[in-house]
Amino acid sequence: MTPTRKQPPRKTKPIPNFPPIPIPPPSHPPLNTQTTPKCEYPTCNLTTTTPRPPLRKLISHVFGRNKTTTKRIPDEIWVHYCRKHYQRARYRSHNWAREQCELLLVSLDRLEGWGGVGLFRIVLRRREDLRRRREVERREALGLALACRTGGDDVRGGEGDGGEEEEEEEYPLSEEEGGEQQQQQQHHEAEDTPQEETQAEDTQEEPEPESKKRKQRIQPCPVPTWLVNLTKSPKTFDEMRAIIRELMEHFNKLENELEDELRKNLWGELEKYEERRRRNMLLFPDVEILPVFKDPSSSSGGSGIGNGIGSG
Repeated sequence: MTPTRKQPPRKTKPIPNFPPIPIPPPSHPPLNTQTTPKCEYPTCNLTTTTPRPPLRKLISHVFGRNKTTTKRIPDEIWVHYCRKHYQRARYRSHNWAREQCELLLVSLDRLEGWGGVGLFRIVLRRREDLRRRREVERREALGLALACRTGGDDVRGGEGDGGEEEEEEEYPLSEEEGGEQQQQQQHHEAEDTPQEETQAEDTQEEPEPESKKRKQRIQPCPVPTWLVNLTKSPKTFDEMRAIIRELMEHFNKLENELEDELRKNLWGELEKYEERRRRNMLLFPDVEILPVFKDPSSSSGGSGIGNGIGSG
């Protein structure tokens, strides 16, 4: 009887251990009201730290953060950034205004999925409404002074000997004209620059308080005329998306014009270029997008929709 031979174990090829393909998380995940808000910056790793870092709602101020109706919107709808990444996105980015428009589109998608909001109203902030009123009053005052000066020249033309001294004494410059000429001599810049006129008017009209108070650091941002014309009627979700996309195109146009001007004037001077670039950073216009809820009882009280003017 021949002994049975043991067969050697069959050699099998090892299964290659391929590393898993990393899937980057979405920058702005869909709405989930069951989870607590987290920092939605694409590369943020601070959500697991203890204690949790404070979060900031990025776009809620555009929707009227302190309005009674806006407070009814769940916190999970807003896009949250931690303080570190908010500072990085807000102050180290030249196109922060355009990024705000992208975050507005994300918030609109979440609001539509939530289902509590039906329409929106675009209203001017109070500081923008006051700025436009002051601008109208200033132009009317300048036009009246010019008309009086022209009429006085015609009257004195028939009198014969008038004299230059009498002309200066009879028609002195008003306080607004004197302030504007003094500002021109100090800065050597054009008179019709909108932001400079606004800052000059604010410093002239607001008296200095007796007690030392901290000055507001909010920089005014005039609203373009085409956007002012859209504040008359409520807007749907699709109309609001179209308006925001048009505003993004507006920012792109201004960005290209500013870039061409800086490259032309500051070619080869990197430090001055960066300084001017930060100083002329585009800002989101002074408007609010106030939600109109589907439930009529929820739209009463402090929404600012009735007068068409938002908060400053």
